[in-house]
Amino acid sequence: PDHRDRPTHPDHPDHPDRPDRRDRPTHPDPNFGGANWSSVDLFAPANQVRRQNGRALRSEASVSSLPMEPRAAVAQPTFPIDSAGSCEVLLIRHGRSADVVPGTPESADPPLHEIGVVQAARLADRLSSKTLHAVYSSHLARAHQTALPLAEARGLAVGVFNDLEEVRLGDWGHGEFRRRAAIADPEFVAWSRTRRWDGIPGAEGDDVFRRRVAGVVDELAMRHRGQTIAVVAHGGTIGCYLANLFGINHSMWMTTENTSITSLRIDDIGATVISVNDCHHLYDPILGQ
Repeated sequence: PDHRDRPTHPDHPDHPDRPDRRDRPTHPDPNFGGANWSSVDLFAPANQVRRQNGRALRSEASVSSLPMEPRAAVAQPTFPIDSAGSCEVLLIRHGRSADVVPGTPESADPPLHEIGVVQAARLADRLSSKTLHAVYSSHLARAHQTALPLAEARGLAVGVFNDLEEVRLGDWGHGEFRRRAAIADPEFVAWSRTRRWDGIPGAEGDDVFRRRVAGVVDELAMRHRGQTIAVVAHGGTIGCYLANLFGINHSMWMTTENTSITSLRIDDIGATVISVNDCHHLYDPILGQ
């Protein structure tokens, strides 16, 4: 009775006389199909799987998985994290910076706005139970002031790297970038549609920006294998680093809220993204409140 519905045509993929199925063992349960799949590694490429005595096995060059009972329930696969060989990097944007008058001395390096101070405190509270082995920032006041509460709570000093600073804006520096954005200057609007940091007179350009930021972050990640570090920088810095990492042409491709956390694990192979623009200590970015 269990064979009444078996295909009769020899070319049918399930016919027992098909050449590639003649030596396949039978099983009293027709739904089982006759093969013992207990040794299959779900991550094995198809060309690394072979059959031997009715069992599906990985090739000799691969590692066998643990045996299990036939037809046992299997959990969804997850990729293991090599904590010892990788570095957990928290890329954090500074708190809101103070309003400035374009062209004034303070416009070159504004400190945190009073709202930014509150944001930095909420960030520190959010991460109070998180182990941080080191805290780094750019030399600019808004980033360094955001990093300080994280470092001081752990008895650490803030390591400062100038190359973590925001894009060097050339003729649009000292508040001119803000001024053009505020009035929707036609030249600014046309430039913003390119979504890259090229084309600003006297600015460093997108590729240079990417290289200098990646040089710092990647070196810190290798220095702190098996550890967790916080790198407090800028919205443009974080966006260009991720764009460079994943081959995205546009550096202005993501939202980066003040004091948001973007979490990565970086090792010799590359990076794994854990979270992007996590700002739940301020509000829920999905609900907008």
